[in-house]
Amino acid sequence: MTKSKLPLMLFAMVFCSLALLFASCKKEEIQGPKGEPGSPGGGGNSNMTASETFTVASSDWLTDSASFGRKATINFAGITKEVVEKGSLKMYMKIGTAWAELPYTQGDFVTQYGFDEGHIYLEFINIEQIGMPSPPVTTSYRVVIITQSSKPASANTDKVLVTNALK
Repeated sequence: MTKSKLPLMLFAMVFCSLALLFASCKKEEIQGPKGEPGSPGGGGNSNMTASETFTVASSDWLTDSASFGRKATINFAGITKEVVEKGSLKMYMKIGTAWAELPYTQGDFVTQYGFDEGHIYLEFINIEQIGMPSPPVTTSYRVVIITQSSKPASANTDKVLVTNALK
């Protein structure tokens, strides 16, 4: 055997040995005893409302020199005082055929949002603050509003949850 083939043969032998060693390993799963069934869950304490999809045209974006970006304001009646004070909001933008959650970053550009009663504020900024970005292309957006439920959870359910959390 020549010296140039020796390292290759050693590598092949080590590789085959490891392949045999790991191929024969099998994890044995031991099933524990079945527990008592839990009590039924109570009603949740939040409601989710998905809005209709809406579109923001490229021409809707206004220049904002202070943030080196563009801003768009959308009137949105679904954002009530209750949503602002006790709820939350999630925004999504359509990219190709998929939906991406905001804030969304692509390179040096970020699309983010804010809201108050009756309005959504979109912002498209260059985080490097070098030059003013062109307005984004016409894009579809979607809003998911989350508010508290008007039906509180029952007292019994609350006691079960606290008891289980302490175990």
